Amino acid sequence: MVLARIAWPELDQTLKDAITARCGPISDVTHVGAGFNSQLAITVHTSAGTRVFIKGLRTDQPRARTQQVEAAINPHVRAVAPRLLWSTTVAGWHLLAFEHLVGRRADYAPGSPDLPKIAACLLRLQAIPAPDLPLKLAEHRWRAYVDDPADLDHFVGDHLLHTDYNPDNVLITDRAHLVDWAWPTRGAGWIDPTLWALWLIAAGHTPTQAEHHAAQLPTWKTAPASAVTAFIKANSRLWAEIAKDDPDPWTVAVADAARRWAAYRSS
Repeated sequence: MVLARIAWPELDQTLKDAITARCGPISDVTHVGAGFNSQLAITVHTSAGTRVFIKGLRTDQPRARTQQVEAAINPHVRAVAPRLLWSTTVAGWHLLAFEHLVGRRADYAPGSPDLPKIAACLLRLQAIPAPDLPLKLAEHRWRAYVDDPADLDHFVGDHLLHTDYNPDNVLITDRAHLVDWAWPTRGAGWIDPTLWALWLIAAGHTPTQAEHHAAQLPTWKTAPASAVTAFIKANSRLWAEIAKDDPDPWTVAVADAARRWAAYRSS
């Protein structure tokens, strides 16, 4: 479910004052519309000429824990993600403030010049070992969607996975950056390239084209084909469930891409 965004003028003055105390005098605030997991997403422009990206959730929101996870993971992912400047809980909100990067959402269309940058970003991520944090485990996240529980053994690994490759979560500057670390997971290294490829299919790639891009990652190229197929089928079931419960155009598109890829792998 997409969370409704709250605009700066609607915020409690106590919250505004807390942000000003952290950032300094504010000259302007820009609403950031992209993304699905935050109730507040703004770029603060200070009188000193700096910019800070701030995202937030109310502390009584069920997803509030994801911000604490994102704060904990940030020191480990600075090779691929914007740096967390500060976090705070105030006036019933949990806020995260990040360095502001001047960029745009990734273009996943066939032939996009962004695709090599994203592959390079995934390579940088794959060099980061999963930190000693209470991360979700891949074999647990997808266990309800596999036919054979033995397939879950192939999902196990020590790679740090982002897992949410919605193009709104990939920021393009001179290179690609991964934002919105709400669901970091420990698992096999080929899982992230597979999830990226699923979004490529949703953006217009054929399964063959998407797999070509995924194969730039050595972990995907050497993964057991049967394990990848089992994971794709699991995601087809997962996304069919998501699209049934929340039939937005984007969820339906990803569910259709997963269904078509699963059929391709089974042919």
